Amino acid sequence: MPTGFTCQLYLIALIDGQELAQLIIDNNVGVSIVSIYEIKKIDSDYFTDE
Repeated sequence: MPTGFTCQLYLIALIDGQELAQLIIDNNVGVSIVSIYEIKKIDSDYFTDE
């Protein structure tokens, strides 16, 4: 190999469309948030008698 050149190794992972779509959504690439939903659960400790 000539002087001054370096050898680099690149790993490429092949993914399907479903995984690509999930990565796009998870990383907010090319998407915008339209609405956010709150999911609540009952705090049973609040309603217990002491």
